[in-house]
Amino acid sequence: MKKAFQKRISLILAVLLAVSLLPLAANNVSAVNYKLGDVDNDGAVTAGDARLALRKSVGLEYFVSGSREFLACDVDCDKMVTAADARVILRVSVGLESFGEIPVTKSEIIEFYARAVNDVKNNGTASYRKKEYQTLGTFNITGNGFVDSVIKDTAEKYFKNEASAEFQTAEKGKDSSKEKMLGWNLKDYSKVVSAKLEQNNGNYDITLVMAGENTPHKGGSHLDAVGSVILWEDIDAELKNISQIKEYDIRIKYQNYTIKATLSPEGELIGITHHCDITIEIRHAKIAIFTLENKTVNMENTVLYSDFAY
Repeated sequence: MKKAFQKRISLILAVLLAVSLLPLAANNVSAVNYKLGDVDNDGAVTAGDARLALRKSVGLEYFVSGSREFLACDVDCDKMVTAADARVILRVSVGLESFGEIPVTKSEIIEFYARAVNDVKNNGTASYRKKEYQTLGTFNITGNGFVDSVIKDTAEKYFKNEASAEFQTAEKGKDSSKEKMLGWNLKDYSKVVSAKLEQNNGNYDITLVMAGENTPHKGGSHLDAVGSVILWEDIDAELKNISQIKEYDIRIKYQNYTIKATLSPEGELIGITHHCDITIEIRHAKIAIFTLENKTVNMENTVLYSDFAY
């Protein structure tokens, strides 16, 4: 996928330099705030909560499926409230069991996510679907709004937008499961601006915001260690193959690189989204006898993972 993205970046740069010389549906679901085991919502897990769960399991209490009370009762997240749930809540209330340690600190959240993606990356432990697409934003190539819009329309032919991009299937236990997964090889957690975890319907929603990067290079890119970026050496090699382009000074800036993932408490992936803003700066470029100075293109790149099955 990186090679395909790399070629599309190279193609758009070529198109921008040449043409400028001419005259990821989703349903929005509201999260329910609840604490596992705290059925009466008093902030603590007690024998009273276990009693309510037991009464629900035998039909003496009625909680709407998906309600705060129901979700607090369903401690094994099987979409049912049973005597087994009540038993676990009772054991938690007297200190004989816990619901598991929830990652809290920045490093704990990162490591929880890293274990999940690297398990798939290294071992192919899940099947899933993956889609990557780009969204082109503002152009400032010629200074003429109409001409820039024509260039943009031309450039978009070399990219996959959300509608045209197709999901690729990765099979559990096969090389495709390993190859299509963006793993985590970053050791320097200072490159993670923020790490947040929220409980949502018995699962964990994780948001990781990465530090930006200006023109990533091989061996020194923190974004390449965790996500989908194009390294300058690859872009440079592609541009050198275009004979009309005589010289160039180009920067590719990545900003707001955000990873959002939903995982089960057991650390199994449910969904992942990588999203970042990209600014292509053409500081100087010469094609044939023409020269471009200080031109910019803005775009976004999105990678979606869904339908994980272990």
